[in-house]
Amino acid sequence: MYIWTGFDYLGEPTPYPWPARSSYFGIIDLAGFPKDVYYLYQSVFTNKPVLHIYPHWNWKQGDTVDVSCLLQQCR
Repeated sequence: MYIWTGFDYLGEPTPYPWPARSSYFGIIDLAGFPKDVYYLYQSVFTNKPVLHIYPHWNWKQGDTVDVSCLLQQCR
């Protein structure tokens, strides 16, 4: 497996047009926070148990949000 870059970085916003500042290809964002795929790699390449719940940004107060999780034990 090959990952082009671990961190997002400013510059080379291909394939995104202006006003994009980054390609967003890294597994860690511009602020240093792990993206969702970071936890997938962690679950595959370590023996540490990993549980990551994807964020949900467009709920309104009082709404219910379905939460699904998958426990993956690769080794």
